[in-house]
Amino acid sequence: MKKRYAAAIAAFLVAVLALSLFSCGRQKIVGTWENTEDKNYRITFCSDGKCEIVQGEYVMEAKYRIAGNNIEISYNNNSYPLLKTGTFSVEDDVLSTEIDGISETYVKVK
Repeated sequence: MKKRYAAAIAAFLVAVLALSLFSCGRQKIVGTWENTEDKNYRITFCSDGKCEIVQGEYVMEAKYRIAGNNIEISYNNNSYPLLKTGTFSVEDDVLSTEIDGISETYVKVK
């Protein structure tokens, strides 16, 4: 009985740790970010895993997933599903990304 109880507690602690690591990265990225080289290019990351990409008058809905410092962004482009993968880091109000070999920097606007 004690072994089963200990195993259940260990499994619970592992699950809590995994969720906290997953949500930690997501919480850092939540908000609206403006590209430092193109003020008309913004990305808004929501806490529910959805994001909105705005470039001028063009608006695209997408979904994102975070695992550590890795990010996946999936969306449809003219009915074709696309998946972009890369890495990110957040330092204060600066978001740095490298997605599909392209490095970009954003500043948080809200």
